[in-house]
Amino acid sequence: MTTEGDGAAKDVLAIVRRVFGDETPHLERFSQALEVGASIVSISVRDADQLSDDEHEQVRDDIGEAMADAGATEVTYFGRWTIEQKGQRP
Repeated sequence: MTTEGDGAAKDVLAIVRRVFGDETPHLERFSQALEVGASIVSISVRDADQLSDDEHEQVRDDIGEAMADAGATEVTYFGRWTIEQKGQRP
């Protein structure tokens, strides 16, 4: 599969592009994950603009930790200006 996808994967990738922008390396990873039957979960923080930098960092870390504890194999943080790979498990 390419970043263009097909069928349902194409629809998911279109949504990801609208939400995150055209971040090709990340889209390629998402595409590969979908191809092997993995799930992709997106979590949006409500009222994130009202959080201080420290609060935002804490929420980001708490969500990443909760996802990892729940079995996430990869956690990527898409911030307003940055993308951070928070962890990968085999």
